[in-house]
Amino acid sequence: MHDTGEITGVKTTLEQVAAMLEEMRRHLTTLSEDQALWLPPGGDVWPIQRSVTHCVNCEHRAVTELGRAMKGQATPETIPADTGIFAWFGPTPYALARLVGDLKRQVEALSNALDSSHLDVEAVRYPNHPPRKLVDYVEVMRHHTEAHLAAIKKKLAAVPPAKECDAGVREAYPNFGRGAEARGTSQTSRSDHSRG
Repeated sequence: MHDTGEITGVKTTLEQVAAMLEEMRRHLTTLSEDQALWLPPGGDVWPIQRSVTHCVNCEHRAVTELGRAMKGQATPETIPADTGIFAWFGPTPYALARLVGDLKRQVEALSNALDSSHLDVEAVRYPNHPPRKLVDYVEVMRHHTEAHLAAIKKKLAAVPPAKECDAGVREAYPNFGRGAEARGTSQTSRSDHSRG
């Protein structure tokens, strides 16, 4: 018989993953397209959009594979390039924000479906990865999401002011990037104060 505190810990970890995904989604909605794709100086090749896309792909895979493992199904064959391709050629920031919201709800649904009987379930995140028990598996999810969210926040602190979106983009997504415009204004006033 398993300790119910252990499954409570797993559910708490999944709630943390869901909260971090929601934070990523909120950040995306404040960025213009050029800000989401902005690369800081120094050779970093992961703009915010690519980091979020990578997280969505990996954590969606994690949720899917845990669900499959809970049903006794095997992990399908993929190669590491599968996540890389999605991260480099993924959706626009606006579509990505919706995908992040969908994934957050999937993580919450997984958490709600879990009970102590699932503690012995082992899942493989990708072929050639070691199988991990549920507790360890969701901890890998949390750590991975947390690491990318920290990198995203670092970029958000330095992202340049937004350019105006293309008219068609603005028409289709009138609220996206509006927070970025306000951030651009506050950055300008900060730099004005620093000169004064």
